[in-house]
Amino acid sequence: MRHDYFSKDSRKEEQRVLASLRLIAGTEVTRAGKEVFTGFTIKQAAKASAGTSKRDLEELARKVINNHVVDDAGTTVRMLLDEHNKTLDRIGSHKAKPNDAKRLMEISTILRRLGLQSAFSDEDDEVDVWSYGNVFDPKTLIERIPFLHVCQSVLFRLTF
Repeated sequence: MRHDYFSKDSRKEEQRVLASLRLIAGTEVTRAGKEVFTGFTIKQAAKASAGTSKRDLEELARKVINNHVVDDAGTTVRMLLDEHNKTLDRIGSHKAKPNDAKRLMEISTILRRLGLQSAFSDEDDEVDVWSYGNVFDPKTLIERIPFLHVCQSVLFRLTF
């Protein structure tokens, strides 16, 4: 059996996973793959699995999503959301351009193909933007951006 890790250093990733098992499940693992590992102390396990708090995973997911390139021109998800907000701002201030509605639909389509959507801000949200990004289909998002599998537990309804 071959494991596919998100890290280029598979040995280090394997150690991190084993340390996490030891720390979380109390499982003592002595063999992984073809290499025999000595036991991990709780301190080593905690250090190896650091950075996996819910807040850290959400921060990582937001960074990966915002920086994901959606076309050959190098446009990122963050750039699309910024354009979406600027377009809505123009429409709200009655300075809309002829193709603004069409562009909003194009942006919405691109986001939905990724499992994302733009959600409109409420007056009660205390934000200075018309809309923000929201994950509505984590499964599709992980298919499009496989790295986000490590953040799977925090993706549903994640805002960015």
